[in-house]
Amino acid sequence: MNQKTNFVFIITTDGSRPIELERLIGSFAQVDNAAVFMLLQNGSALPESVRESLPQRTVILHDTRRIPLSIARNRLLDQVDAHELGFGIDSKTVVLLADDDCWYSDEFFARLPDFADVGVCQAVDPESGKHFSTFNLLKKAGKRYLSPWELMFYGVSISFLFRYEAIKGLRFKENIGLGNKISQGEESLFVMRLLKLRPDVKVAVCVEVAVYHPWKFASSSNNHSSLGYFLGWAGVRGFSFAMPFYFFLLSKYLVATIVRPRKLYWKIFCSLGISFVKGMFDTKGIGAPNA
Repeated sequence: MNQKTNFVFIITTDGSRPIELERLIGSFAQVDNAAVFMLLQNGSALPESVRESLPQRTVILHDTRRIPLSIARNRLLDQVDAHELGFGIDSKTVVLLADDDCWYSDEFFARLPDFADVGVCQAVDPESGKHFSTFNLLKKAGKRYLSPWELMFYGVSISFLFRYEAIKGLRFKENIGLGNKISQGEESLFVMRLLKLRPDVKVAVCVEVAVYHPWKFASSSNNHSSLGYFLGWAGVRGFSFAMPFYFFLLSKYLVATIVRPRKLYWKIFCSLGISFVKGMFDTKGIGAPNA
């Protein structure tokens, strides 16, 4: 019988960040019994230094195009299922959705606390100290679990940790998320659907560890427009626990516009409101959550 795989890394890259990808691979190169499932988009190839750092249990897929992130991840999750027995992937294996420019802290894998189904860790820019979640997860240090309505306040894509048993067979909605008309919400919907399918699933607070990512400043309202659409779409399709996050965002940018008037804040506020209504009526034809 094959030795158990402790961690599965789901990675998609278009080859435009080879230095960052090498940093990511290097951050878990010494992890015992890791498996990597990677999709190379845009006809890209791995630098030899990266290829040599990959664990023995590695599956690499190729696509000549740039495809939506949800489609790429679904292909990789299909491969995880296909290699379950061969790689020794079991119910306790931790699955991580890794950006090609994120990386893991030195103590991440040694200090990762035990959790049953899903966990949320910190996501931080180590240089600036900025947290990517709306609220700093450290505020929840004394709490064991997050409520469903708290997920969008404290969790971001790279900070979610999944036990394989919890998500086996679950897939992303392929026409939402990066690379689609609506470029936000793919990971949030993935977790929302999991919680609706399995109400017994608990989302654990894992403040002991952090995943790192460089901070990026918003220079337009485009992402907020997609986010507003997604929240409006989700809110009328059975995921009402996303609504507190929407009203928080709307209030935040209204107050920001009043206290510190800037054209960007006003554009974000307007795009959140307008796109939310469009999402409620699904003007872009995204379809039902499981379509």
